Amino acid sequence: GSAAALALAFAMITLTLGSIGSSRTSEATVAAEAAADAGIEDFLYRLNRDADYWRYAWTNPATGTRQPLPTGTTNDALTTAGKTVPGGNTEERYRYEVTDPPTGANGGRMTLKVVGTSRRSAHTFKATIGRSGFLDYMYFTDYETMDPARYPLTASSPNLTQAQAVTRCAQYKWRQIQLGISRDSGCQELYFTQFDQVNGPLHTNDTLKTNSSTAGWPRFLGPVSTANPTSPFYQRTGSLPTFSGGIQNRPNIAMPTSNTQMQALATANGCMFTGPTRIWLTSNGKMRVRSPLTKVTRPGCTPSVTVDMNLPPNGVIYVQGVPTAPTDPNYGTQCNTSGYYPNLNTSAPAPPNIRPAGDITQYGCRDGDVFIQGTLKGQLTVAAMNRIIVTNNLVYSDAVAPNYNTIAATSTDVLGLVPNNSVEIYHPVNNSDTNLAGAITNVKLNAALLAIQHSVFVANHTEGSQLGTLTILGAMAQRFRGPVGQFNTSTGGIISGYGKGYVYDSRLKVIAPPYFLDPVNSGWQVKNFAEVRNGS
Repeated sequence: GSAAALALAFAMITLTLGSIGSSRTSEATVAAEAAADAGIEDFLYRLNRDADYWRYAWTNPATGTRQPLPTGTTNDALTTAGKTVPGGNTEERYRYEVTDPPTGANGGRMTLKVVGTSRRSAHTFKATIGRSGFLDYMYFTDYETMDPARYPLTASSPNLTQAQAVTRCAQYKWRQIQLGISRDSGCQELYFTQFDQVNGPLHTNDTLKTNSSTAGWPRFLGPVSTANPTSPFYQRTGSLPTFSGGIQNRPNIAMPTSNTQMQALATANGCMFTGPTRIWLTSNGKMRVRSPLTKVTRPGCTPSVTVDMNLPPNGVIYVQGVPTAPTDPNYGTQCNTSGYYPNLNTSAPAPPNIRPAGDITQYGCRDGDVFIQGTLKGQLTVAAMNRIIVTNNLVYSDAVAPNYNTIAATSTDVLGLVPNNSVEIYHPVNNSDTNLAGAITNVKLNAALLAIQHSVFVANHTEGSQLGTLTILGAMAQRFRGPVGQFNTSTGGIISGYGKGYVYDSRLKVIAPPYFLDPVNSGWQVKNFAEVRNGS
């Protein structure tokens, strides 16, 4: 979003046009493009000072008018004549207008049309403007350590309690080094290993850690950044990891504290369910839902395991826990006491229909948990008061089989998973450390993930045999590192769970899941821009 980067991009576009006409015409073309660049920077400056500034540049179609500027202020960039580029001559000008306003449904993005002119040359660009946020990264983590909720890690050896882990492990490694103290030895830090590959931007607020072996090392194929201020910005065991896009220091990105604002959206014009809820997305743009404890919800959202219902109008689903107030219409006390799993009935073609016998994984019968799988056609954000459990492949209708790690740039399928707690990959095992039916080999997941308080992880990741690769096409943000597998520290080989195959969905720079959450106090920036050849 910087002026230098945009100017370079505009210059490159100019070079591809070739040398046409006189040098005076070429100079005017470059100057017009630079003027458009200045217009984008001017708009971003004003927008980051006043988040509602776009309203002054947008014509309301209902009234045909714009919101007037505050008394005593002017902006020639909003006029037909345009504004002179600061420091330039009077022939270099820019003007702009917002052609598509930000809405929750489009993730708060807006489209800015900007025209740069110089002498007789004029160039028009359209820029997608959005807040800097979690969708800018394939992989984002606040703390590079195990979630304190998962302690004690073993029952057979001295270990930290959950309370101890909260105070001793939820600390930035680089900050502790600055203070001359060590992270508690009982805190389990997580590594990227030889089988891990991240194909897209990555940011961590903590210190990145890698583990390599003679067989290989982790590969980061996009730009990597960390809030760790001290070079080399990461810690490694073994050989150097591959940083194809480099690694640098960036400011801390603050996580939101909850997703409760999405509950109101679901109640108003989405779908609200109560208690453990299973959702099967179908490739025809519908969904099948089982939510046994939901008594009252919005018309059109009544769960039925035999009827495919439409996706909610505003694209938001929220699953709450069972209310504790007897006056609440969804209050109830009846449910199994442990191991609860709301099966789709056997007539619904959505394996696994039945939770396998002997599964040691426990789910609360009153929790706001979502169990989800299937194929999405459309735009949807699923939020949960507690957890979201992915029970089988969860992919877009336009994603390319068999790996589902690529998608056409023109596709509009987009999914957000936003639990207050964790995103969990379903992995049933028994007491004999054996994978059960329903354990998925080579999981495919297409979504933008945001685990607000906890992490993205694989259930029972230290149990059973290895299951191949967890492929995620999208973006992933989490408070703590979530383990997806267990590896041999000598060879780097996966013992149980999954290796990582994470690919960034670059469409997220332009489109977003409905009402997807942003970091606290995030700024506005250019997500995408292109020249409009016909000037429209």
